[in-house]
Amino acid sequence: MKYNVLYTNHARKELKKLPQDIQIRMKESLNIISDDPYKHAKKLKCDRKVPLFSHRVGKYRIIFHVAHEKICILVIEIGDRKSVYDEF
Repeated sequence: MKYNVLYTNHARKELKKLPQDIQIRMKESLNIISDDPYKHAKKLKCDRKVPLFSHRVGKYRIIFHVAHEKICILVIEIGDRKSVYDEF
């Protein structure tokens, strides 16, 4: 079962700021994740009620939530590994 990938407005803006080759790698990685989101992700330890996951793409990270009932992956944050975890 393939999950749909949805982006928050913030994540979409952050993705557009990245170099073109990194944008392509991010989209390819999200396509791979959409087959089985837990296989390539690490669960974040945070105080939020919904579980968040992280996926590594080179020195960048994708922070997302998996919504089983809607069969979708919601991309919350995309950015450099040094700063992407600051608000989580």
